[in-house]
Amino acid sequence: MATASSGNPESKVTELKTEASLKDISQQLEALKADLSNLAGAMGDYGKGKAKQARSTAEGYAHTARNTAEGQYDYLTTEAERYGREAQRMVREQPAAALGVAAGIGFLVGLFASRR
Repeated sequence: MATASSGNPESKVTELKTEASLKDISQQLEALKADLSNLAGAMGDYGKGKAKQARSTAEGYAHTARNTAEGQYDYLTTEAERYGREAQRMVREQPAAALGVAAGIGFLVGLFASRR
C-alpha cells in the first residue's frame, strides 16, 4: 500500500508502520479464520459423537422396555389362562353358585346401565 510521499522521513516511517500494522492485522485475521474453521470442525465432531451416544442410550432403553413388556405380556397371558381354567372348574363343581354369581353380576350391570 505504497502512496506517493514527500521526501519527509517522518511520513515514510509512519507509512511503513501503517503497512506493517495492516500486514499484521491481515495475518491475524487469516489465523483467526483458520482457528474458527478448526473450532467449527471440532464442534461438529463433538455433536456427532454426542448424537451417536444418545442414540445408543435410547436404543438400550427401548430394548429394555421391550423385554420388560414382553415378560409382562407372557405373565399376564399365563395368569388369564389360569383364572379361566379356575373359573371353568368352579362352574363344573358348583353350577348353582356360578349361576347365582352370574345373575348378581347381570343385575348390577343392568342397574348401572339404566341410570345413564
